[in-house]
Amino acid sequence: MTNLAFDASDVMSFLLLRVAIIAGVVVLVALIVLGVVVLLHRRGKLGQARRVVEPMARSWGERGGPVRRAATRTALTGLDRFDRDDRDDRDDKDDRDDRNGR
Repeated sequence: MTNLAFDASDVMSFLLLRVAIIAGVVVLVALIVLGVVVLLHRRGKLGQARRVVEPMARSWGERGGPVRRAATRTALTGLDRFDRDDRDDRDDKDDRDDRNGR
């Protein structure tokens, strides 16, 4: 007859492997999102993309629990800060161009 019970070490190994896979997927998704944001920023389309995505993200965040709301709020705040810094950089460049007569 076969033994269908698991050792505690087998269960812990399985749980640890499961957590490691989930953490890896979360990190991978975060890196992909960061890459897309940087790409949009370099092409000057971040503001346009933010205007399209922001209403969907707010709606998605409001339907979820506290973790989803906090993650959405943090992401939108970061995008606002990123977009504001980009506008400040462009304004500084425009000011320099005005002073140099361009």
